[in-house]
Order: sequence, then C-alpha cells, then structure tokens
Amino acid sequence: MLIVYLTKFTDLDIDDKDPKGRTVLHWAAYQGDIFTVNHLIKCGASINMYDADGLTPLHWALVRNSRDCLISLLKAGADIKLGTRDGKSCTQVATDMGCTRLLKSALREIGINEQGEQLKFLFSEKTGKFVTFLGPYILLPVMLMVVTDGFLFFKFIFALSLMVLQVALISRHLCLGCFCLVVQIAALHI
Repeated sequence: MLIVYLTKFTDLDIDDKDPKGRTVLHWAAYQGDIFTVNHLIKCGASINMYDADGLTPLHWALVRNSRDCLISLLKAGADIKLGTRDGKSCTQVATDMGCTRLLKSALREIGINEQGEQLKFLFSEKTGKFVTFLGPYILLPVMLMVVTDGFLFFKFIFALSLMVLQVALISRHLCLGCFCLVVQIAALHI
C-alpha cells in the first residue's frame, strides 16, 4: 500500500533509479510483487528500461520465476526481443534460470511467440470451447449408432480418435485434429 501512497500523493518520479540503475518496477518484478507491478504499469512506469546490469523488469521477472509478473509485463508491452547487455535474449535468460517452460506458457497465454509475433489460431478460444463442449453431445450419439454394427477394433479406434480430437480442439493443434477427423471418417466407411 505504501507504493500507492507514494505514487498518488508525492511528486516522486516513478522511473527514478537507485545506484545500480534499477527502478521501482525492476525491484517489484524481482520480488514477484504482482500488485506493485500492476500499479506501476497503470501509473506509467517505463517497462523496457535497462538497469546498470543491462536487465529490464521482464528479465528480473524471469530471474524470480514470477509467472504473474511476466504475463502482466508482456501484456503491458514489454519487449520480448530486448536482450541483456551480454546479448542474451529473454529465451536464453529463461534457459539459464531453468524457467523456459514458464516463459513459453506465459507467451502462449498472451498469444505471442518467442520472437514477439502474434500467434495465429484456426479457432478463437471461444469457438474452440464451444465445439469442445458440444462435440460429445453431437458426435457420441452418431458414433454409437454407426459403430454398434461394426467390429470391436474399429469401435475402439473411433472412440480413441474422438477423444484425441477433443484434446486437439482444446489445445488448438490443427494437424492432430485433422488426422483424427480422417480416422473417424475412415472408420465410418468401413
């Protein structure tokens, strides 16, 4: 709460640096303090400012393994392409800190790749959830009517491909989803 008071009722510059060149946002990201990070972003703190070690708040959030701070900084426009003074990318910093999975998951959640480009999806998240929700209610009765006269092996393959199709739709894997549809169509014609 002190940060709210200092930003609202004093004339301190939000981007003032300490002797190591770190701003309040650098320290908040390093501490994993999502409340302070969000408040500083709302107050207009510079999110891509380097400290004396050549690190941005995004790098410090990676050092701390703070998923919430990573997502908040990335949504606010932190540049994933900015490297450290040593020339390390955010991906290399994440590798050094053992948190590449964390970085990839945060990037996927906000819809960008490791190069900072927007990810393209076949379905919107809302459409994917709708299809996934209705899929069992539409496909399962059809499947049961069609395969009740068939062999047990084909019933198993069809049911398995139906489950994989639903997982593919949830995770937006187009190739896997198309493969499962082909398997299901082939099973229907056998």
